[in-house]
Amino acid sequence: MMEVSTIEVKLAKYAASSRIVIIVLQILFNYLLPDHDAKDVFLPPLSSSLVLPLDHVFGTVLDGFYRWDGVHFIHIAENGYVFENNLPFLPLYPLLVRGLAGAVGVPLAGLVSAHYVLLLSALLVNVAVFALATVALYRLTVALSADASLAVTTALLFIINPATIFMSAPYSEPLFALLVFSGMTLFERGKTLLASLVFGLATVTRANGLLLIGFPLFARLKMLVSSSMNVTADKKNITWINSIALAAISVITLAPAVLDVALTAAPFLLYQYYVFQRFCEPPGAVTATMSLTLASRRITSSPTSATASCSSSPVCSSCTFRF
Repeated sequence: MMEVSTIEVKLAKYAASSRIVIIVLQILFNYLLPDHDAKDVFLPPLSSSLVLPLDHVFGTVLDGFYRWDGVHFIHIAENGYVFENNLPFLPLYPLLVRGLAGAVGVPLAGLVSAHYVLLLSALLVNVAVFALATVALYRLTVALSADASLAVTTALLFIINPATIFMSAPYSEPLFALLVFSGMTLFERGKTLLASLVFGLATVTRANGLLLIGFPLFARLKMLVSSSMNVTADKKNITWINSIALAAISVITLAPAVLDVALTAAPFLLYQYYVFQRFCEPPGAVTATMSLTLASRRITSSPTSATASCSSSPVCSSCTFRF
């Protein structure tokens, strides 16, 4: 297990402290500035209308973070995948938030609603993950450049970069950064198989993690080209033995690449299978379901009651959400 250096501890503390500064600034500006009135955004009803004693306090501090993608992630952490427009927001980050909320919620039971426990947990996850991502970037830079001074500068610029707010909001960017930096460091150290496992986790954090398949493929192809050049160095004496050797080298070199790609892509493909099982039905089943629904509405609902039912339904696409 890799030892943690003093400079890495300092970088982690600085990164975590910077998140606290961002949170304080968010509270200040959320109080001073009016919210942007964005129409037709995803804003689901809260699971409970019960207001607990400390909800107002937590709301004052945390409501500014409950915006845009953060709404999706918190909703998924609390309810799972209920709406199709949640699907682009992949599950690893909400799972971590839900796991931490189980522990955070114990001392806050009866004082704070589940919504604010999840929102607090999302921020705590990102503070910790951002600190780890900063250290991971430092290690990656050292592995690539062997220059500790450059690595420190890189880590500090990562902490104060203009997009740093996205590393504090309940978004998946910090977790994705941690997995990418860690996987690339393992890859640079020749631990391709382990790197592929880490890249696989990245693919269920953000969909563009699939592009990380290029790292193991590039490594294997580079090995193949190098080995092939050695075999065919003497072009005048290429024989059938050389051809067999070249074919064998190709199989031996590229076979592990299949495993690397499978390990990287498997988590994302499993998520796609889950989505298919959760939301996709055979056309016949969909038609039958729609027919039964329409028939039941004709029988049981008057126009007035249908309108009332529609307006109170949290899943009505024509009234509340746009899918």
